[in-house]
Amino acid sequence: MWASNSLISGSTTFCSRGTRSTRLLPWLEPLSRRRRGLFVPAANSACVLFRVTKRFRASLPDVYAWCTEFRDSDPELSQVRLRTRKVIRREGDLIEMEETGIMAFPFVARFLVHLRPPDGWEADARSNMGHTHNTYRLFSETEGTRLEMTFDVHLTGPYRLFAPFARGFIVRKTSREWDDYVRAMESGR
Repeated sequence: MWASNSLISGSTTFCSRGTRSTRLLPWLEPLSRRRRGLFVPAANSACVLFRVTKRFRASLPDVYAWCTEFRDSDPELSQVRLRTRKVIRREGDLIEMEETGIMAFPFVARFLVHLRPPDGWEADARSNMGHTHNTYRLFSETEGTRLEMTFDVHLTGPYRLFAPFARGFIVRKTSREWDDYVRAMESGR
């Protein structure tokens, strides 16, 4: 199926006090600069950075309108990750919503979505597992529209310990969820 063709790429990096670092081996820092403890990363959060690309057989304006509609009933389209969504407010190009779901562990997240018409949007979220900044960009192609999504996930608290294993899991779940969205959009749901 054309829509299931996707590109998935990314990396795992470690962050310290909210800034991204390209260090992949924080344990090589001098002992005076890192926290001590068994299985405790040197950083306050662990970052999982990845990109997923999906293709729709539809025009860019139609894909943008469908993807940025954000309804409370959206969980019906895919049960891969999302369980509930409640749109709290809409003010111009700003949408605030709350989602619950399961990403290995149950989560409750508060999203702030900034629409960037005509071909993009960004979402910032905070949850019990950490925080994320997601960027979505649409590109016209001869056979439809390509959606490139970049996810910058910062796992905090005890969830940061799972960062080395989380990337593959999060990428698979996110990709499967968007496969469902592509099928739903193309079938007119």
